[in-house]
Amino acid sequence: MSGICQVLGDVDAESAPHIATQLREEIDRATVAVVVADCSGVTFMGSAGFRLFVDATAYASARGHTLVIRNMSPPCTRLFALCQATNLLSIDAKAVSCDTGGLSSTQPRMSAVVLKAVG
Repeated sequence: MSGICQVLGDVDAESAPHIATQLREEIDRATVAVVVADCSGVTFMGSAGFRLFVDATAYASARGHTLVIRNMSPPCTRLFALCQATNLLSIDAKAVSCDTGGLSSTQPRMSAVVLKAVG
């Protein structure tokens, strides 16, 4: 099963290591190719957050998975645009809600894991 990881709160130098650890654990548990990071609940993202997703993308790739970032909040969108992240990250503009799974009846439901920012 592919997991949907919901990232919540501020993603900064203080919270990024905690979120990175949880995201790596979710990638390691994934039994299919795609792990989704839902960033709709991110209230702030600093450069440490950008680095977190670049590193997590490489980590997933090295293990045969793809990390896809969805539902970017305005802080994520702004930072990723400034960093021209489309060449480094898999960003899906489709809205997928973790509350409902955001999936049509033809798609399997995905589990949700909340990666809550500390602080």
